[in-house]
Amino acid sequence: MIICSFRGQTMLAIHNVLSFAAVAAFVALVCQAAMLIG
Repeated sequence: MIICSFRGQTMLAIHNVLSFAAVAAFVALVCQAAMLIG
């Protein structure tokens, strides 16, 4: 039970990190495109 709970929290943490990385990459891409256009 403890292992299952720990695994769930780990997956949640990984998901949060991946989501944050995806958002950060998207923002960086938009900024780069804006600089190229501007």
